[in-house]
Amino acid sequence: MFNAILIKLAKYFFLSFFLCMFFYAALLGREGIEKYHLGEPGSMLEEYIAVIVSWIIVDIVYAIYKRIRKSNRPIKE
Repeated sequence: MFNAILIKLAKYFFLSFFLCMFFYAALLGREGIEKYHLGEPGSMLEEYIAVIVSWIIVDIVYAIYKRIRKSNRPIKE
């Protein structure tokens, strides 16, 4: 259980940061990344938070889907 929580936290924070840096590097290049990194004015903090919120929404929808699917299974006799 504790490992599952750590994996989710790692996905939210580290994977989101990697994805933001990956797309920013692809769009802006090395000079753009040096200019617009986290913590600076005009940084990608808003995009980073949007990616984290997107992961959370996906996890919530997936959990709801699993719960609905589990409750709709027919009982075998």
